Amino acid sequence: MNARAEALAKMREPFREQAQKSMELYREFGGTAPDDAIETGINALWLQSVTDGSESYKTYLVSPLWRVITQDVLLRDGHMCAACRRDAEVLHHRSYRYEVMAGLDDERLISLCKPCHNYIHFHESKKIPKERWEKRLRDLQKLFIKKDKSANIKKVN
Repeated sequence: MNARAEALAKMREPFREQAQKSMELYREFGGTAPDDAIETGINALWLQSVTDGSESYKTYLVSPLWRVITQDVLLRDGHMCAACRRDAEVLHHRSYRYEVMAGLDDERLISLCKPCHNYIHFHESKKIPKERWEKRLRDLQKLFIKKDKSANIKKVN
């Protein structure tokens, strides 16, 4: 088992008993469910706990699982901010699906420097709604593409 799989298993384990009890109740009242229903229930409970904006999400961000995911994605991106091309230090979630949060799908994670990450998430110390994050990321990328083009024009002259 690799480091990601081990870390994920440890984080999911506290939800196993709750998922098993829910499944027992469901079956007691005549419900039928596929064999993997308990694992699906554990996934759902864990995902809800780490994305509900509480202390659980903060705990997730300092977990061994997140550290491994961060190292892998920063390495994949050459430690380069996806917006401004400076040194990246943090990851930005473009999705909070189970596969992304569990480290099974890194394609929805991007490396950013702290100023770009803060720009995407905040405006005048107020949190930006998730629906606007992608637009703010695209705006940043367009801004830096324009700067790069104008710098290259100046170099040629």
